[in-house]
Amino acid sequence: MNAMESRLPVETLSRLLRLDVETGRLFWLRRDFDLFPKGPFQSRDFKNWNARCAEKQAFLTRSSGRYFHGSIFGEKLLAHRVVFALFHGHWPVGTVDHINGDSFDNRPANLRDVPHIDNCRNWPLSKASSTGVTGVSRTRNRGQYEAY
Repeated sequence: MNAMESRLPVETLSRLLRLDVETGRLFWLRRDFDLFPKGPFQSRDFKNWNARCAEKQAFLTRSSGRYFHGSIFGEKLLAHRVVFALFHGHWPVGTVDHINGDSFDNRPANLRDVPHIDNCRNWPLSKASSTGVTGVSRTRNRGQYEAY
């Protein structure tokens, strides 16, 4: 399992969340009794959680202002990876790329599973760029450039 892959089975995700394919938003489903820890508080937790969270939008927290994220059973997950997994039926192998560059647009049509290097190619031009061209910089010798 790579570092980006969740230990949570996609089948469990589909018992917990509903994906609105048109918007890419996630919503909590009513949880079954068996999804709560067994013990004296199982019944109370089941009733309270469903009354408070069922059918409400999930994964609304923004991490560093870049991505929506949330937590399931103590595991922190990025919303775009959860959307990808629910839509495709498996966790992404590489990096989930937002095709249009908008990291808050989690519609499945805007997400693709790519190697990290391909995702890096989509980064916008740095404000510190001296050449105005991605992947090209000036060398220390005046008038010479290098590509990377």
